[in-house]
Amino acid sequence: MEPIETARLTLRSPVPEDATPLLLIRNSKFVLRFNPTAPKSQEELVEELMEEKDSTLILEKKDDRRVIGACFFGKDMLRYRVNSLMLSYYLAEGEAGKGYMTEALRALTEALFAKGTDLLSLRCYRENIASACLAEKLGFVREGCIRHAVSDPNGVVHDDCIYSLTKEDYLTGGNNNV
Repeated sequence: MEPIETARLTLRSPVPEDATPLLLIRNSKFVLRFNPTAPKSQEELVEELMEEKDSTLILEKKDDRRVIGACFFGKDMLRYRVNSLMLSYYLAEGEAGKGYMTEALRALTEALFAKGTDLLSLRCYRENIASACLAEKLGFVREGCIRHAVSDPNGVVHDDCIYSLTKEDYLTGGNNNV
């Protein structure tokens, strides 16, 4: 995907050097508490970033070029024969609550709908209030919650809430504050 510019961020494809700053973010307790994957090594993260570079965008602050997180989009495994993608993301704890992820996902949503996607979805643990609020702020509708759906690396089982936004609702402002 081509880079996306927002007021404060550049969303761009990953390069191997991004693994160093992302590793600290991705493996932090802040990120892992709401993520079903185990910590990764530097080598594993480089490999993942390069394998998924067409569906990964690095969040880089324009003012100091610091990497503060990442956004991902991929096949929506809950839908069948629908032109849909699922979004996921993580952000450095020190940058949370400053509107960076709202800014990034708003721009990514616009770009993906412009490329022909008909529906975007995202999922978050029931207890991940920040992600739920972010989804709703962006106009996503809560479809429901799958109870007892995801086991994390520590064996804790979480409920998984599902949100979606159709292109039609996005274009017409049919939901919240799109």
